[in-house]
Order: sequence, then structure tokens, then C-alpha cells
Amino acid sequence: MALVAGKTQNLQWFAVGTDEILYPYLSTSIEGAARQYAHEFGHTVGEECPECGEANCVDHNDDLDAPVPWIEENGFAFDSKLPLDRDPSLAEWIKAGCNVPCEGCDYGEPTECEMFDGQALCEECLQIARVKMLDRKVGTTPDTPIYQPRFDHYN
Repeated sequence: MALVAGKTQNLQWFAVGTDEILYPYLSTSIEGAARQYAHEFGHTVGEECPECGEANCVDHNDDLDAPVPWIEENGFAFDSKLPLDRDPSLAEWIKAGCNVPCEGCDYGEPTECEMFDGQALCEECLQIARVKMLDRKVGTTPDTPIYQPRFDHYN
């Protein structure tokens, strides 16, 4: 994940990665964030030359540790005011428009979550949490399936 640094005016959060999954990095530039991602995931021009596809191609590349060009093309700087002195909370990532891992299920990949009762929850877990909260408030039996009648209106 991202490195947390002391307060510096030049640091900013960037999202870089593939066209499917972007990861957050704290850096002074998009180039620096792309370099961090390339080293973490092995997407450097030394691994595969963008020109010829060969590994360790010094004919087309002066710096074999440079990130491949598509990393920077997929990246962007976050517009929001994410904290620089610590890793942002899941709520702060959600406010910045990011997908985060759900805290209610075992699915570890980032997904579209909403904050509910202090937790980042996917749509399915959010529905379960809302029903459980309703059960607590009105005193119905916990885990009653939502398609069954929840109240006995005739007694």
C-alpha cells in the first residue's frame, strides 16, 4: 500500500495501475507514483521493452527501472483533500470516489462500498446490516428472512 510521510506541501495522493485496478500512492508527482507501482508489481521497461517486447533491452531504454508508459497513462491525481500524514480511512477513500474492500464479508478485492454504522459494506452486506439494525430497533427475531412477514398485525 502507500507510504505515509510527514507533512510536506509537495506530496499528493495519486491512483496508478492497470486499466482495471488502480492503487493509491503518496508521491510528489504522477511519475513518482508510477515508478512506485512499477517496482511493486514488476511493470518496468526492463521486464518488457515497450518497443520490441524484449527483457533488458538497452537499445530502446536508458533506464531499465523506468515504469512502462501505460501506467502513467492510466493514473491520475486525487482532487479531494486526502490526509498526507496518515493512510486515509476507508470512509475517506469512499468520499474520494474509490472502491474499497468490504469489511462485512470475506471478499478481499475492492468493490463499490457504502459507509454504514462505521463500516465499509458492499451492497449485500449493507442490506444485511440494515435488516439487523431494524431487528434490534423494533425487537423482531434476528435473521428473519426479509421475504417473510416480520410482524404479527392480527394479535
